[in-house]
Amino acid sequence: MIFFPYVKNIKKKDTFAAKKKRALLIYSFVICIIIALLLRLTWVQIHDFEFLIHQSNIRSSRIQLISTRRGNIIDRNNNLLAITFQVYNIFADPKFLLKYNDIKNDQKIKKLSYIINLPLSELLNLIYKHRNKRFFYLKKDINKKTSIAIKKLNILGIKIQEKSRRYYPYNKITSHVVGFADDNGQGLEGIEKSLNTLLSGKHGKKIVYKDPYNQVFEEKILTKNIPSQDIQLSIDQNLQKIMYEKLDMAISSSKAKSGSAVLIKIDTGEILAMANIPSYNPNNINEAKKDAIRNRAITDIFEPGSTIKPIVIMAALQQGTIKENSIINTLPFNIGKHTIKDVKTYQQLNIIDILKKSSNVAISKIALKMPISKVIDTYSKFGIGKITNIGMIGENKGFNPINKKKWSKLEIATFSFGYGLMLTPLQLAQTFSIIGNHGCFKPLSIIKVNHQVLGKQVFPQKYVDIVLKMMEKVSLPGGSGFQAATKDYRIAIKTGTVKKINKKKRYVNKYIAYAAGVAPVSNPYLALAIVIDEPTSEKYYGGLVSAPIFGQIMQRSLEILNIKPDIF
Repeated sequence: MIFFPYVKNIKKKDTFAAKKKRALLIYSFVICIIIALLLRLTWVQIHDFEFLIHQSNIRSSRIQLISTRRGNIIDRNNNLLAITFQVYNIFADPKFLLKYNDIKNDQKIKKLSYIINLPLSELLNLIYKHRNKRFFYLKKDINKKTSIAIKKLNILGIKIQEKSRRYYPYNKITSHVVGFADDNGQGLEGIEKSLNTLLSGKHGKKIVYKDPYNQVFEEKILTKNIPSQDIQLSIDQNLQKIMYEKLDMAISSSKAKSGSAVLIKIDTGEILAMANIPSYNPNNINEAKKDAIRNRAITDIFEPGSTIKPIVIMAALQQGTIKENSIINTLPFNIGKHTIKDVKTYQQLNIIDILKKSSNVAISKIALKMPISKVIDTYSKFGIGKITNIGMIGENKGFNPINKKKWSKLEIATFSFGYGLMLTPLQLAQTFSIIGNHGCFKPLSIIKVNHQVLGKQVFPQKYVDIVLKMMEKVSLPGGSGFQAATKDYRIAIKTGTVKKINKKKRYVNKYIAYAAGVAPVSNPYLALAIVIDEPTSEKYYGGLVSAPIFGQIMQRSLEILNIKPDIF
């Protein structure tokens, strides 16, 4: 056997060379990968920079609204009727809280329990109870001082939520005018709803950046908010309070279902007071009955009864159907199977006594001598069947049958003493405001008026003033509105009583009692309408139920407004 010793050495050299070659290849491959990664990283940083920033922002930023303070609502004398104040809610993120805090031994947690007046054991139990949740309230409606103390503790997982809360200082007294807003700052009733846009303003937007611990480290404004506006109403809170209290007493004493009253400043058309019973407390809306929330003064319509008779007299005077010295036979008379009669039978009455005694017989005979179109047109001129446009949502325009073509004699007769047409309490007050303004219409306003209001003469002053003087006799002894008389001021008034109509359109033995008028007669300053729905006591006539409260409200209102007495 031949042996070649150098062959073994050659194989060792070849093996080493191969290994070295493979190692170089591996090293080269690794270096190429590293270079490729570095090149890719550089490429990404240069070309995808904005994309990466955007993705990072998505994970660490949130867009939030910049809220505006809801505007205040004030009365004409700057008394606050609705105001917003801040409250604070404390909430916890249990998972975050347990992860980053030793809650059993942390002195900050002990201080927190003391600040929120919650025993430490109860606080710990609450946290453990909600350990799998990311949110629960620890305490609601705390004040600013307490919230600052909690914020200073800087406990990871404990947050403070700021909330706006609406408050109504006069609650039930002004609730139907002011209305209310919900917890999100949206007006739901009254002025809060109808002027919600002005009261709310417009929220701005900001972007908030948070760190991994959910703490805000930067904010940027995207859009600025538009500030809200305060609203000044025409309402006089002093008069509003008097009206509400007197109306409430009248409803209680007459055992009535409900009642409404409206007071108007004649020369400007401003509504100084508007009240309804029943009412509700807007500070505790969850306990309010649905039926009590409705603003009956603008939503509910009734046949006005005898309160409309002054308008018929004016129309007849202008038409020439009657004169100031006319005498009307007031004995009962028949229209078909129906008898038109008065509560008390009179042989005959002059025009003044027709209003003073509120004669259905006389007013029917007068209306039957006129074209029905004349009566309808005159009603319309005094605002009947037209919305007042005071801007409050839900206002009813009432009903005046301007399109009715065929009329029976009975329909004309009853139309003249207030059946077959419908008014809201607000419209009734407006009608008498026009009378008090000598036939001049001025738009009504629930917002304070700071300028002279131009009016429109809708009916000749001559005839309006004649009837105005006649209406004064109604408040004198022997008149249906005698109980409205005041000690210091001359009153021009008309009362009324009507039967109610049910869902089957049949009249039932339920009544509505009215009183409407102006004062002082020498220079009318205020117009007032009172509507009492379904008085159930023995007294249900307007002259007995509504007239007394009319006089009480009118007397006190004129005194407060420093109007000079005209009874000497």
